[in-house]
Amino acid sequence: MEIDILCPMCSCIQETTSHLFLHCSKALQFWSGLLLSQHNTYLQLFTVDCVNEWFFCWPSKTGNMFTVKVWKYLPYAAVLTIWKHRNGKIFKDRPVMIHKMQLETKGLVWFWGGN
Repeated sequence: MEIDILCPMCSCIQETTSHLFLHCSKALQFWSGLLLSQHNTYLQLFTVDCVNEWFFCWPSKTGNMFTVKVWKYLPYAAVLTIWKHRNGKIFKDRPVMIHKMQLETKGLVWFWGGN
């Protein structure tokens, strides 16, 4: 069995955690859609080198308790969703569908925020 080292999402460059979750063209499309109204947060993607740094610099939000919780959970839910869809592509040859990933992430943070 031959192991492909290219990113399964974009098939352009070697897969690393920072590429897969932050800098892959598919990940950037995904983050862009999630952060439409948060342009400055989206731009921070281009200043971080690793996922831990992304989590660390994630801005806090003010407002009602639910909004604060959902916003706080968003980067974790997004990374989990990217990982799930990456594995779907590798192991089940599922296409990477950005809109579906965004909806899944929103549903996940909504669920986590309500519990």
